[in-house]
Amino acid sequence: MSLTGSVASFVVIFLLMIGLTLWLRSRGALVPAHGKTVSAVITEGVLPAMIFCYVARAREQVAFLELAAVIALAECFALVLSFATGRLFLRLDRRSLGSFVLASSFGSTSLIGNALLDVVFHGSAAVLGMGMVIGQFGVGVPNNTVGLWIGMRAGEASQTPRSSSDRFGFLKTPVVVALIAGIAWSLSGVPSTLPGVSSVFGALTLTGAALPFLAAAVTGLSLTRANWRRLMPMIAASQTLQLIGKPLFVLAVISAIRAPNIDREVTLLLAALPASPLAAAFAARFGGDTELASTLVVSSTVLSVVTLPFIAWLG
Repeated sequence: MSLTGSVASFVVIFLLMIGLTLWLRSRGALVPAHGKTVSAVITEGVLPAMIFCYVARAREQVAFLELAAVIALAECFALVLSFATGRLFLRLDRRSLGSFVLASSFGSTSLIGNALLDVVFHGSAAVLGMGMVIGQFGVGVPNNTVGLWIGMRAGEASQTPRSSSDRFGFLKTPVVVALIAGIAWSLSGVPSTLPGVSSVFGALTLTGAALPFLAAAVTGLSLTRANWRRLMPMIAASQTLQLIGKPLFVLAVISAIRAPNIDREVTLLLAALPASPLAAAFAARFGGDTELASTLVVSSTVLSVVTLPFIAWLG
């Protein structure tokens, strides 16, 4: 199956899983409040397990970091353009501008990205390891540093003093710890097939297999009613940058540096992902425009049904 066909297949699978979540909501088995619990399960357990498992068995970390830098450069491009668009053309206030900039710049590599690569590349350890490193260093670290700073500055709580340990607390999160541990294991050269060790890696692999459905569940649980007509100009501008502008920028760069085909495909798909749910989380935490952030995240996810296969076709 071609890359475009595989991505389209994943999109259909993901939508069906979101539909299952909505059906469970209608039955009362799940409620929107469960979204925080599911997100915690992902970030505290499933995602770290998957990251360590695949990064530990990956190689060529330096080359992956070069590809991560390409995505980070595209995010800088999106940050500047989204700030100018929101400030000069949409005339957004501070709270709304912060939410708009975050939702227009950082993609959902931790949730949708890893699940996408897992399905599209049939669980390839090499590809998933590459995706983990590119996603965490190209999106995760910038989002948890620059994104956190933007959320703090834009929100009503921006004047609250914070210690240096708070600012760099993301370094202690299970996701980052798992990434660093995985890289250390990979560089050590210790095989994952040793007696006892293989069982641990098997357990981590099975745990990570739950990620696609849990990511779909979080998306389905976050769906809420909003004033779509009022928010339409922000949605159009944000998704043009997030879903079209960023991947086209990355496509131009990786074409110029003539990256290998598999590197090109993985990097391009990660650059074309919908907005990170952290935009809504930061807005809620620091007093930003939660309605705008949530609406942009959900609309981005829905529109990616069309844009992801298109970008895959371009690649």
